[in-house]
Amino acid sequence: VGPFRFYLGVTTILTQGDMVIERYFTRVDNQRAKNETKALAIVLACDAGRYQVPKHENANSITKDNISVNNFGDNGVVLINRIDYFSVKLGVKLAEGLAYIPINTYLTVRSKSATNTLSSSDYRYDGPVVAIELAIIGRANNSLGKTNKMATTIFNLQGSDYQIREKTPHFVRLTLQNVVMLRNNHVTP
Repeated sequence: VGPFRFYLGVTTILTQGDMVIERYFTRVDNQRAKNETKALAIVLACDAGRYQVPKHENANSITKDNISVNNFGDNGVVLINRIDYFSVKLGVKLAEGLAYIPINTYLTVRSKSATNTLSSSDYRYDGPVVAIELAIIGRANNSLGKTNKMATTIFNLQGSDYQIREKTPHFVRLTLQNVVMLRNNHVTP
């Protein structure tokens, strides 16, 4: 967070030294439409919280035992209704160039140190994350009907095909894919 005071949401004030944590996830919509089953009523949500970096420490020296995260861990706020697919890949700067890889692949452990703790060199991919690639398949609220054969059920996102599980009723669907370069990443796109 920058040196200036600003608001997170409507009432939460952030100040210098506050570190903001955000998580984006899909969940069942608590307020689904009349024509939606629980399996179809999926939303993209965001939950955010913060913690204060003690003045005598920097962000790299923080451990779970010396911080307290506030306002984090609830159902979050709905960002987009009717999500059929949501994916995040990390843009990692490797010696071979920029590679977009799933988060769990990036966190693959190569080896553990003698003290049985992890350091950055213990991970298979130790290049810096310089971008984030997001992909979404969203759908309309109203169906096209059970007999409409025009509806697409296979979509290509992030270089892979994704098949919609709920094939009937048919819906109009839209794919969204975007790459966000992280600030101060020292990489030219």
